Amino acid sequence: MTSSWAQMMAALTVQAPVLLVYLGGIVFSIVFWRRAPKAAMLAMVGSAVLLAAALALPPIQAWILNNRGSAGISSTGQTMAAVGFAFNVLRAVGIGLLIGAVFVGRPREEMLRGFPFASRAGTSSAPSHGLRE
Repeated sequence: MTSSWAQMMAALTVQAPVLLVYLGGIVFSIVFWRRAPKAAMLAMVGSAVLLAAALALPPIQAWILNNRGSAGISSTGQTMAAVGFAFNVLRAVGIGLLIGAVFVGRPREEMLRGFPFASRAGTSSAPSHGLRE
C-alpha cells in the first residue's frame, strides 16, 4: 500500500461519521420523495454535494502533496488554501440546499389561521382530561 493511498484512506476513515450522515440524507430523501418532493429533491442534492465534496477532497489533497515537484512550500500552501476555499464554497452550497429543503413548501405566515391550538368557533381544541372548567 502506497503512502498516499494510506493517507487518503485514513482521511476517509476519520470522516466516516459524516459520510454515513450524508448517505442517510440521500436515503431519507428517497423514502420521503412522494410526501414532499421539492424538499426531498433539495435535501438529496444537498446531501450528494456534501458527500461528493467529502469524498473528493482527500484524494485531491494527496495528489497536490505528492505532485508538488520543485514547488516550494509557499506555492504548495497557496494551492492547498485555494482548494480548501473551493471546497468550503461547495460545502456552503450543500448546506444551503439542506436549509432550503427545510423551508420549501411550507405555508406563508399570512396563510395560517392563527395558533395551531387556538379554539375554533368557541370550542376548545385542548384535551379535557375529564376536568370540569
